[in-house]
Order: sequence, then structure tokens, then C-alpha cells
Amino acid sequence: MGANHTAASLFDESVARDYEQWYEQGFGSFAARQEEALLHRQLQGFSGATSLLDVGCGTGHFTRWFAK
Repeated sequence: MGANHTAASLFDESVARDYEQWYEQGFGSFAARQEEALLHRQLQGFSGATSLLDVGCGTGHFTRWFAK
């Protein structure tokens, strides 16, 4: 996925699909695991929380991770 997406491309399903595939393959998968580990450590301080607001959730990659 290139960095030169226009505002119109923000609602293009192919851009979202490319972004999601990046998180599932190669370095993107490694980056996602690193981000998940960091989020897990940060969330331990909120053990009594029963809900979460994922602002700017993009394709929902991390929202699905939080749901697990």
C-alpha cells in the first residue's frame, strides 16, 4: 500500500483490503504482533474495564483483536 492515497481513496474498499492484507503478511504481521503485545501490556492497568473505544480503528484489525 502506498502512502499517496487521496482523500477519495479513504473510502475505497480496495485500499482497506490492501491495508488489512499488510497486517496479515510479512513485516505487517510482525508489526501487528508487536503492537498487540504493547497494547496488552498497557491494558493490564485497566483490568476492571468492561468496554473499549477504538478511535480511528481503520479496518477494524485491532478492534477484532480487542474483542478476542
